[in-house]
Amino acid sequence: MGAENHKPLGQASERFCAMGVYATSASTFELWLLLGLALLGFAMRRFGIPLAPLMIGIVLGPLAETSSRDALLSAEGDPAVFVSSPIAVSIYGLLLVVVIASVVGKVRAHAGRNDPMAAVGRAGGSHTQNIRTVRGGRRRR
Repeated sequence: MGAENHKPLGQASERFCAMGVYATSASTFELWLLLGLALLGFAMRRFGIPLAPLMIGIVLGPLAETSSRDALLSAEGDPAVFVSSPIAVSIYGLLLVVVIASVVGKVRAHAGRNDPMAAVGRAGGSHTQNIRTVRGGRRRR
């Protein structure tokens, strides 16, 4: 099935989204907001930025905000309530380890791609022969 067959479905869903937004609020501002968010989603998909974390943040953000506000109200505004239990501290520590491991992995992968010697080493054979070949020299036997 080609991409041509999916165009009417996409156009219909765009129209239904716009009608739903306008029917619930009767506001042209929210229609412009819908268009802006659609363009943001298109740009994210175009440049390879994953959409799932953004969607999870949109869904869980208000819930996290409400829960944080309730915790601060019950602790009379003391932010230490978020790190007062050993379970919370261990979860924050685990989160920190995962974030650091992710960043280190990305940096190593990026450094491995830009290292010309890493590509030569993967090619096999003697490193000096491959370096001469990469630089345009002749191989000596």
